[in-house]
Amino acid sequence: MFRWLTLLFTACLLWPALGPAEEAKLTADYLIGIWSLDSGGRCNPPDGRSIRFYRDGTFKSDKAGRVDTLGFYMVVDNSIELHLLVAPDSGYANITGFVSRYSYSYINAFVVQLEPDELTVRTGPTGEEESTQLSRCP
Repeated sequence: MFRWLTLLFTACLLWPALGPAEEAKLTADYLIGIWSLDSGGRCNPPDGRSIRFYRDGTFKSDKAGRVDTLGFYMVVDNSIELHLLVAPDSGYANITGFVSRYSYSYINAFVVQLEPDELTVRTGPTGEEESTQLSRCP
């Protein structure tokens, strides 16, 4: 009898942990951390792209470890609004008479799929949309 009561008590304690997993919800807190932009969710490959979202509403993205974009982000409904400061293409830096400049860009990334550690967004004008999958890095 004691063994049966112990099992019943343990099952009651564990029941919430055994229930269905909590569904992911798009919030600013959900985004915080490093996300891989490479297919297959590979984090930190030598030529890889990633984006890091910070708690203060800023982000940076890099390619092969070199920061190429900085900016601010906001979560609005089912979208991520990104205000970007994009670094000039370093390939033009050595051309005489050409002055490279930083540029501003705005992207509204519409979330089409949301999972605990994966996110798919769609950007671009209607008819020319591009999808990008992001995978959370450890």
